[in-house]
Amino acid sequence: MSKEGEGEGKRRTCIKCNERQSKNKFKRKQWEKHGENDSTCRTCEAYNQTSKEMTRDCARCGIAFGFRDYMIGQWERGEGKSECPTCSAALTNKIVEDCLSNKAPGVDVAADGTTRCSAHGNECCDICCMDFSFTNKVVLREQELGRKLADGEHMALAQKNLALNHDICVLDHMTVCPRTGKRLRCKCKNVAYCSKECQDFHWPLHKFECRMSRGEAIDDGKYMEALMKYMERTQNMVR
Repeated sequence: MSKEGEGEGKRRTCIKCNERQSKNKFKRKQWEKHGENDSTCRTCEAYNQTSKEMTRDCARCGIAFGFRDYMIGQWERGEGKSECPTCSAALTNKIVEDCLSNKAPGVDVAADGTTRCSAHGNECCDICCMDFSFTNKVVLREQELGRKLADGEHMALAQKNLALNHDICVLDHMTVCPRTGKRLRCKCKNVAYCSKECQDFHWPLHKFECRMSRGEAIDDGKYMEALMKYMERTQNMVR
């Protein structure tokens, strides 16, 4: 067999995205147990864990996009909540602008009892230091049951919904490095990265969160300064 043939033998077409990809872009189980016409790449597998839909309407602009057009973090939000890259970037710019203008955060309570930050309309807002994602799930679950959750039910809901997805990069939501097919993870086990570049970009902010996860005290002023600089750098990337 020629070298060209050998190289092609280490590539396979994903049945979801229809892209011809190298062996390291597939999980070992997919590569070994599935054939040429029945393999799903790592990235598509991560999307499939949330939903097997092929398209979804953006929650803001209403336009239908293919599942791979969404950042995986947005796709995981589910039908009716996912935002396309354009709408998501527009919201990010608004958040950064409000942050730099020192707009005071507030709280809005919707008719269904769920809560969001009033400044940006986010259920979970790093800028306003507010996270209502879990409490909103509790509110909606109690409405569904027509009663308060018991302690055991409350704990089970917390364990189900507060787990981090360690299969995707916390910065750009890719499953693996596009060049090496590998993934990096911080020693705290709380975040993963698809590349050394993403890890280096996120570290000035994550080092504070990493220390907090170990129970160490941090300087709140320095943390907020790092957060502001991180958001400015993120805004420049979006532009």
